[in-house]
Amino acid sequence: MSKKFIAVIFILLYASCVFAFNAPEGFAGIKWRSYFHEFDNMKEYARKGIRFKVFTREGDNIALNNIRPVHVFYNFLDGRFSGVNMVLDISDKDKALDILTRQYGACRKLNEFSYIWEFPECDQIFPFIIKAESLEIRGGSRIFNVQYSTPEESEFVSTL
Repeated sequence: MSKKFIAVIFILLYASCVFAFNAPEGFAGIKWRSYFHEFDNMKEYARKGIRFKVFTREGDNIALNNIRPVHVFYNFLDGRFSGVNMVLDISDKDKALDILTRQYGACRKLNEFSYIWEFPECDQIFPFIIKAESLEIRGGSRIFNVQYSTPEESEFVSTL
């Protein structure tokens, strides 16, 4: 191969790294993998065994840009902040997808209801994931759920 060709390849690889979208470093001022004991305004909502607990946050005033979620659930795996589920009204689906695409780039559409953004981390087998999907709940009504998952949470959920 010529030196020019190799140089062009390196430039393209560098450019793809520089202009790639990055996973968020946290959510609502909480850094991923922060320890639970650092927060005093969390209220336990549910648990899956002893390792995985779900909390709500008292006084939460979160919004996805100007979209107010119906519920926000904070996930902790082994006592560390590992993910979030934001439950939105189904009428906010298109607006939410537009906001997420502007923030994180193009998604991969899994089917007519589910969308995913993946951010590989070099030291993890599982990527950081943002998944957005329409879900049917009791009574036949629909919600739009936006889920942020660290690699640790993705791996844990894959074993359930």
